[in-house]
Amino acid sequence: MPRASTAGQMHLHPSQAQEALIISGILGSPMGTTHAIPKNIHRFWTGGPMSPAVVDELISDGLRAKRAGWTCHLWYSDEVERVLDSHLEGAIAKTKGVFIFSKRPQAPEDKRPLRAIQRRRLEQAGFRVLAIERLDSGGWLTKLASRAGHSALAGIWDDVKYFSDLARLLYLYFVGGIHMDVDISLGDMDLTQQYFHNDPAGQVPLMGSLLRDQRDALIPKLRYLKRIRQQSLLTQEEYDEYRDALRAAVTKGVNAAGMLNALIGSRGGTTHLKDAIAEYRRRTDGTGDFITGMGLAPILLLGSARAGNLDQALKWTVPPYLVRLDPDTEESNL
Repeated sequence: MPRASTAGQMHLHPSQAQEALIISGILGSPMGTTHAIPKNIHRFWTGGPMSPAVVDELISDGLRAKRAGWTCHLWYSDEVERVLDSHLEGAIAKTKGVFIFSKRPQAPEDKRPLRAIQRRRLEQAGFRVLAIERLDSGGWLTKLASRAGHSALAGIWDDVKYFSDLARLLYLYFVGGIHMDVDISLGDMDLTQQYFHNDPAGQVPLMGSLLRDQRDALIPKLRYLKRIRQQSLLTQEEYDEYRDALRAAVTKGVNAAGMLNALIGSRGGTTHLKDAIAEYRRRTDGTGDFITGMGLAPILLLGSARAGNLDQALKWTVPPYLVRLDPDTEESNL
């Protein structure tokens, strides 16, 4: 008997919880365990001020998170900023005094007051603004931060970016929660839910980064998913396109877990995080060079022994809010 046509069928737009079940079916792997992830949102930014648009988004996120019982954190490096600020003060000092035989040089722009204003606004929105050095033990983190700051003075901001890769591992280990790059907003993420590791052992973090830059081929599908979230009912054609876009995002999320770290969620104190931090320290102590945090992805996924089923570990990284966030991809490039 031929199947009845569904051309005129309408579908309720799936809630995030229902969407998680669809994602689980796409993965062929269950979502959620007994290992809860604390209700903390962490971001890291150090150096100069952020763009006004990003600050406005963060304030909106902070107010919304606070109402839902979450805590937002903005971490920075006191030592990186000490190095940069000291250099700035020296440059400003050179423009003062009496210049008789030469023209007074132009003073560099001092953006520290704007940075301070932004942080006060974030605190008023419920953010805790914290120096990452409070998690230092024995001074090794401060030494790394000093090296990153001096690299930034030489125009090498990648070292600050790599330092931030370490910072996110540290606050996830000591505090727990979800790290998001500053250019990712909460979007339609359901903050009424408690989130859990998918890994039954509670070691593999949730990841879910989808975009590397604004040229990513996935962007049209993410825009489609965002647009139709405003609709309570979907036609069959829209629902089929929704499923197709969601499958593409899930596939990208799995494949990107070993390459992108703009999103990491974990309970605190896991062995995987501890071992990844130890490996980062071992490598930087041994070479004197910074490393990208995603070089530690095998440890986050499989532990220091790097043994186990990698394909399954990658599936465990996919969060139920995978396509609910609003990602940008420019501001977090420090």
